[in-house]
Amino acid sequence: MNPKIDIYMAAGCGRCPLGNTPDCKVHDWTSELRALREIALECGLTEELKWGVPCYTDNGKNVLIVSAFKEYASLSFFKGSLLTDSENILVSPGENSQAARLLKFTTVDQIAAIEPSIKALIGEAVEVERAGLKVQFKSISEHDVPAELILKFDEDPAFEAAFNALTPGRRRGYLLHFSQPKQSETRIARIAQIKTKPTAASVGDFLNAVQPEQKRKDSFVILEMMKKASGEEPKMWGGSIIGFGNRRYKSPTTGREVDWLEIGFSPRKANLSIYLLGGLKQHAATLEKLGKHKTGVGCLYVNKLDDIDLDVLRDMIGVSLKSASASE
Repeated sequence: MNPKIDIYMAAGCGRCPLGNTPDCKVHDWTSELRALREIALECGLTEELKWGVPCYTDNGKNVLIVSAFKEYASLSFFKGSLLTDSENILVSPGENSQAARLLKFTTVDQIAAIEPSIKALIGEAVEVERAGLKVQFKSISEHDVPAELILKFDEDPAFEAAFNALTPGRRRGYLLHFSQPKQSETRIARIAQIKTKPTAASVGDFLNAVQPEQKRKDSFVILEMMKKASGEEPKMWGGSIIGFGNRRYKSPTTGREVDWLEIGFSPRKANLSIYLLGGLKQHAATLEKLGKHKTGVGCLYVNKLDDIDLDVLRDMIGVSLKSASASE
């Protein structure tokens, strides 16, 4: 048993002001959480504390989490949508959830009544991880784009460029967020709240707050690399993008032009996102020599700089800057 989970049971997750107070929702479901914890441990899973809650893993792979909500205690499977669930006892946490499935409990008796079924599901979830099975998520192209967002793209090509530079997961999240309201006025209001323009915010202050430490160090390396290559001072674009230079961007869908950064990057939670004006097609051959990376629409994703060849990245930045100058 992991002592960190004992602290969780006693004090709560600490993610809100109610942590370590009698009002923490963990205290409403202590008996249920302990029962679920015991079942997970009896199934041979390793107990860890992740995201402030008990997480149970097999050979380093996340299998399930146990957590307290206002109205129930839950056991949630990361890849629950892949489980057989012949008894139909798993529920989706939301209408758009593609992977997670969970069990909800309000009494220990409910847990005891289906304990064999819970253990069977845990065993199946472990086999799913050991087999390396993955949830087939819907692609961005399969999600409806609200008409209000299409109109925004037409009005503001820079907004379109910034949206397309996001990771697929973040684009999907925004599409769901924009599409949820039934009223067009509400959808327009949500879209209007998302802006990516140059600001006077301090680049240094932003980067000094980046966590973890390695990502912060990598961010300063990229900062100096782009600063030297462009000869420009960095500026914050929106709340999380550091940009260099300013060029006219032409929307591939509308043909309209607005100002946009030449090169830039953003230390996202999942990775380092690197923006290169002109797209990545011009770097097709170079990317093969770069190292471990992923690509999006006009954006390069890197987990850490140790995974790539910095000389190759430096060359790509130089090519993008030359391409931008030649297009003037």
